[in-house]
Amino acid sequence: MIGYNGSVHGYFKGKCGLRQDDPLSPYLFVIAMNLLSIMLNNAAADLKIKYHSKCASSKLTHLCFADDLLIFIDGSLSSVQNVLQVMREFELRSGLAVSVQKSSFFAFGLSQQELDTIKASTGMPQPSLPVRYLGVPLNTKKLTIHNCEVWIQQFRNEVLDGCLSNYWTVKINPKYSWLTNKLIKMRDVVYIWIKLRVENGRSCRFWTDNWSPYGSLDNYLMRVTNSGFAIPKTATLYDLLVDGQWVLPPARSNEFLQVQIYLTTLSLTEEEDTYEWAISDLPSTRYSTGEVYDQLRHEGEVVSWSKVVWISGGIPKHSFLTWLFILNHCPTRDRMLRCGIQTDSSCLLCNAHQESRDNLFFLCPYAWDLWLSMQNLGGNKLRKRLTFIAWQATIYWLWQERNNRLHRQQFCSNDALFRLLDRQIRDRILFFRQQSPINSSSVMQMWL
Repeated sequence: MIGYNGSVHGYFKGKCGLRQDDPLSPYLFVIAMNLLSIMLNNAAADLKIKYHSKCASSKLTHLCFADDLLIFIDGSLSSVQNVLQVMREFELRSGLAVSVQKSSFFAFGLSQQELDTIKASTGMPQPSLPVRYLGVPLNTKKLTIHNCEVWIQQFRNEVLDGCLSNYWTVKINPKYSWLTNKLIKMRDVVYIWIKLRVENGRSCRFWTDNWSPYGSLDNYLMRVTNSGFAIPKTATLYDLLVDGQWVLPPARSNEFLQVQIYLTTLSLTEEEDTYEWAISDLPSTRYSTGEVYDQLRHEGEVVSWSKVVWISGGIPKHSFLTWLFILNHCPTRDRMLRCGIQTDSSCLLCNAHQESRDNLFFLCPYAWDLWLSMQNLGGNKLRKRLTFIAWQATIYWLWQERNNRLHRQQFCSNDALFRLLDRQIRDRILFFRQQSPINSSSVMQMWL
């Protein structure tokens, strides 16, 4: 049955159970995994499962991602057996059983006898690291092209039918993933960056590959005439060279004549054709995500206040809110009224003036008292960094207090709010200790 608008409608008999892509499946799965999470945490609280040495302080027993589960324990046989007992109880309650054949365990610091005992009691194998996930090895370092080779081959074989040149002609398919279709849609943008250096011409498509200074000949030649050129769409340069002569139809346009003249400058070799990555016509042997991002994004004007927002050592969420604050994009009540949203215009912190950015963060007496708590900041480089961190933290906590009053009806005194701010700044200063203990101590003395 389905509850709709307060009434129950219909009756649907479940014959086949849940299937993949069933809209209820994700929600039921989350509920089931939450049950397992509670069972594992309770077992650890009852000392049936001992924490991993690196997880004891955070009381972490497991991580769950989709249908993959990682359980962390101390490695003792009793903990292993109790984990299996929890999984058996979970199976009885939910019907979800552990697949031993698809499970494995990793251990460090145990003797061979202890490892053999765990293998015998669980039936799980002990593979070697790095373990593969979705075909790619899990690594603590940045993935290399070699690590992603399995994905590259899969894309080439299943989407491009084994030929890279098909990238320029393959069509969007609803069976493909969102990312695959997005890559197909982006080909007009990246076309000028992927150049083909002609060698033997066997893989160089005459019409679609970027092998000439005229770009895609399919666009360059077909824009002047709709008639064909008696050259197949799949023809390669190797196909058009017969006995050392280019076999082409007579030129019927200046554009086609230019292409024929350029072809006379090419000499095919025995080497394989190669692709070049070239941004701004500068060939490169490496791919840079930053360079591609700069090419794709809209380049805006340089602003004078960027260095006080995106500061070294700043708290990211504070910097983001400060960015919105400077642009006056925070959803204050005056902005909401201008957008046609009916709401009370009074400031939530002082209830005396209309709420706007300037009033909320500066003119409001509540905000002003908080700013007075940090009036002694200023000075050298370290003090300047502390000033920016404290400035952003003040903006953040004032906005938090405003939202708590609006949405939760929770009120905090100025002193209590400053204690929250103070605790967060102290924690941030302590975070610098690993990088520079001396500077961290100096900044802490300034703050105290």
